[in-house]
Amino acid sequence: MLKKSIIIFLLLVITLSIYTLLSNLYLDWEYSQNLSSMQTTYLLKDSFSITNPNNPAVPRPLRNYINYSVINFNNLPSYVDLKYSGLYYHDARDKGRNFTAKSFYDIKEFNYISEFIIDDNRLIFHKLREKLLESNKIHEKKLFGIINRPTYYSEETEKFLRTRFIFDAVYFPYFYLANNQITWNSIDDKSVLISLRKNNQIMNYTLKFNADYSLNSIVSEDFLLAGKRVRFVANYSNYIRQNNFRVPASFELIYEDSLDNYTIFKANLINVSYK
Repeated sequence: MLKKSIIIFLLLVITLSIYTLLSNLYLDWEYSQNLSSMQTTYLLKDSFSITNPNNPAVPRPLRNYINYSVINFNNLPSYVDLKYSGLYYHDARDKGRNFTAKSFYDIKEFNYISEFIIDDNRLIFHKLREKLLESNKIHEKKLFGIINRPTYYSEETEKFLRTRFIFDAVYFPYFYLANNQITWNSIDDKSVLISLRKNNQIMNYTLKFNADYSLNSIVSEDFLLAGKRVRFVANYSNYIRQNNFRVPASFELIYEDSLDNYTIFKANLINVSYK
């Protein structure tokens, strides 16, 4: 009886391992297909444009930041491939788990796909997938990459994903001057309010700058998420030069509501490439 139970257990483990492998291979294939589709779609359209960074209509703190972070305005990239790693926190009580992430951005269309691998321990991992495409908006966390796990941002997914895009745009800062999508208002000599218009929605973000003109942080407006009024904060530090841009080597994403406040992840840049 014991021998039979062991055999059944081993068969179950093998079956789960094979299913996990095939499921994750499929997710990898889907990521590459989405990436390919995003680039093909863009090639069929006109290139995007930005407001002149020295236009007096652009608030001075934002002008200073753009001129600090963009070294050459010729041939601004259409796509960005971003990779970073660090510690991910499932909630306020979590001590932090190692993670790696890869993301790809279509800047003109305001689309992106992202995948996080979060190592809970040597055997268990989560795969966090984010997808912001015109017809497909997804934020899901999967245990072993196959079993869906509930997340606190299961509602209002689009607002959260657009906020993530705005936060990561620090790696392609000319996006903050995108025509027909973003407007700006000066708050003081070190902060600017930007308003993003997309799909009949307007979301506001406060950009705060350092004395050297680099971007210190971005704070989202409060919005309803899973029945709570929440907001997100991104903090940036350790600026380095990558190709024609100055970008942060380190950043932190923070969650806040009326009762809770904790870091979602702390990340360090692995690589960013432009196309």
